[in-house]
Amino acid sequence: MEGRTTQYYAKGHLDYLLPEVSDISKELRDALPPPGAEARLDNSRKQTQALAAALSKLSRNFDQPEELVREQAQIAAIRRELEQAISSL
Repeated sequence: MEGRTTQYYAKGHLDYLLPEVSDISKELRDALPPPGAEARLDNSRKQTQALAAALSKLSRNFDQPEELVREQAQIAAIRRELEQAISSL
């Protein structure tokens, strides 16, 4: 079982991440961008909202492996976009 988490642990981690992403999304929604960063902040807002939606869907479909694979790919894409946005700030 090396390199793999238990289903219980994975679900608990997901349940932890959902409110964290929600809090970050709220902070971004309330944030005022520095001059010239409006588009990047707007993109970050959209990406965190998409991440929250994907995590929520993942939580609802946790017992459906085919859905997990789809959501994993979407979350990975969102992560890459957010990392690019962070590195450009």
